[in-house]
Amino acid sequence: MTSFIIKRIFNFGKNRMIKSLTSVVALVGLISGASYAQESPCRDIDIRDNRAYVSIDIGEKQYPAMLTTSNVGMSVSRGLAKELDLEVLRDSRVGVVGHFGEAQTGYYVQKLKFTLFGKELEGDNLFVSNGYRSELSVSLRLFSDSIVQLDIPKSKVCFYPRKAIDLWEIKNIRMDSDSKFGTPVVQTKLQNKHIWLKISPEYTGGVIIDSVVADSLGLYEQDGLKENRDGLSWSGILPEFTFGPYELANVSVSFPKKGVEENLTTRNRTATGTHIRSSTASRGEIGMDVLRHFLLTMDLEKEIMHIYAE
Repeated sequence: MTSFIIKRIFNFGKNRMIKSLTSVVALVGLISGASYAQESPCRDIDIRDNRAYVSIDIGEKQYPAMLTTSNVGMSVSRGLAKELDLEVLRDSRVGVVGHFGEAQTGYYVQKLKFTLFGKELEGDNLFVSNGYRSELSVSLRLFSDSIVQLDIPKSKVCFYPRKAIDLWEIKNIRMDSDSKFGTPVVQTKLQNKHIWLKISPEYTGGVIIDSVVADSLGLYEQDGLKENRDGLSWSGILPEFTFGPYELANVSVSFPKKGVEENLTTRNRTATGTHIRSSTASRGEIGMDVLRHFLLTMDLEKEIMHIYAE
């Protein structure tokens, strides 16, 4: 993990601090965060390997589930599918893409009963991820009927009804949805360029951007570039990175080697039936190396967000 510096905080007018108050998958209805808030609004998360995990009970055993903002509502690893003796089915209609390379054929399991935050639920057609540790992933987008507060510094995730926090009044960063996958994106500033990036707690790095943006920032000519373990990308440093009202310095950035096939860019026009609507194109992701220093308060359906550095 790379340490960065918060150089200064800009005055965004009604910028006030919020402190903690105290789909491939089809679940039986969307998970209602508001119903959890009636009992206990906050749950503990486990930060390890620079990812955030909650616990899910399956039968009498507990398993870690990584928090994401993916359009895949929930997934199980191949290792868990094998442990639970679940039949893994192939779906050639689904293409699975990573940061680099061609889309891979998707796989899924049909049914899984589990307990999340004390609620017994059943998932249908759960995506199967390539991993041999017994674990799952859960997207925060499943809680779209509530305000989600991801308090990574204090290892908490909280769910509130919309009436509990007036995010319209105190939002301090521009938020939208990615044009291709619908994942949450925010407008940032990399040196002197305004760039939309996905909020991706599942990405362990600082910032990852596409080759066009990297080239426009002169990063390919930066001294001291290091080859990443994937062999497909470089790692460098962003001298300046503006995230909402915060200006950060010396943020770790990754970008593909020239000529590598990448999947970091989405177009800004989306087909919807017989029409084409304008939507936001993202050019990369903000990962845990940055997010772990912030309290994120988000209404993912209304696309409103407030951030606070703790």
